[in-house]
Amino acid sequence: MYHYQISDHENGVVSVFLTIVGILFITTLVMIIIKLSKDKDDNRLESNQKPAQNKPIEIAKERYAKGEISKQEFEQLKNDLLE
Repeated sequence: MYHYQISDHENGVVSVFLTIVGILFITTLVMIIIKLSKDKDDNRLESNQKPAQNKPIEIAKERYAKGEISKQEFEQLKNDLLE
């Protein structure tokens, strides 16, 4: 019967190769978990945003804060939007 014996050098190469494959596998799993976690957080943030009806008022507030419109224009816009 013939027994093939792997030399010490071949054992070392196989060990290094398997270590690299293991590290790549674990890194890939961690990256997938992080990606899924971020996607879940992004979806949660989108669902917690204010209703669409308040968006025009927010825009008017931003324009007033930037000085694009006067206080009277802002109050008029706000009254018009809330009606």
